[in-house]
Amino acid sequence: MCVICFSPKGVDAPTEDQIEDMFYANPDGAGYAYEEGNTVKYKKGFMTLNDLLEELEPLEQWKDKNLALHFRIGTAGKNDEHTCHPFPITTNYGEMRQTEGEGPVLFHNGILAEGGIINEDSSDTQDFVAAFAPMLKKYSKSKARDKWLEKTIGTSKLLILYGKNKYKMFGDWKKDGDLFVSNLNYYTSTKYYTYDTPQWFGEWEKYYMKKEMKAIAEKMFAELETEDYVWATKYEIECMLENADAHTATTMTVGDTVYNYDFNGELVWSEAANY
Repeated sequence: MCVICFSPKGVDAPTEDQIEDMFYANPDGAGYAYEEGNTVKYKKGFMTLNDLLEELEPLEQWKDKNLALHFRIGTAGKNDEHTCHPFPITTNYGEMRQTEGEGPVLFHNGILAEGGIINEDSSDTQDFVAAFAPMLKKYSKSKARDKWLEKTIGTSKLLILYGKNKYKMFGDWKKDGDLFVSNLNYYTSTKYYTYDTPQWFGEWEKYYMKKEMKAIAEKMFAELETEDYVWATKYEIECMLENADAHTATTMTVGDTVYNYDFNGELVWSEAANY
């Protein structure tokens, strides 16, 4: 799961706190694009939060522009700066890997395929752009085209910026204040792992998809032994319970340590005394 954040012209850009939440919940690289006159300019490949913030600040400068940001969790293709979004709308794989440029660009959130079609290292989004570039490259008011694209992408979300204040959004978008976001999952991220060790959430998300929980769960519990509490989502707790040595309705045992957990409210983990 990635997240796209879009602030149309006249809307404040996301705050530094929002950018931090989105980045650490989706730590495999970020990119952005904005409208400049009649065209769109983009830069991507920001692999640390500080690099991204230094590039974007002051955030107030973006209010008069269409601005879109993408925060990636890699599901297909390489996890490198060149596979970050957005992608210029072209059939050329090398051009898609350029970390800055201009022209119409596409952002994607979701999973379209397994990748590896136009190149052995291509992502699903790069394959999609290459396949449909002739259809997507020019702005169109065709309702038939838009309806076809909606059905083709399934539960995914797309944002295409064209310049001249023209853009297209596909899929079920959410609102975070005045911002358009492709999902709100960054507000249920595990803050303990993401803020202290950003690599944790990316590893954890990949294990969700692969259903290979045991090794990562053991690492997480080892970390928990030195902490008083940690925030977690209900799904994360359920995954951990599957790998616990033993558990009741309110406690979980890993090795010789017993932990309390609570499915209510914000879902707090807290370490308990050994029983």
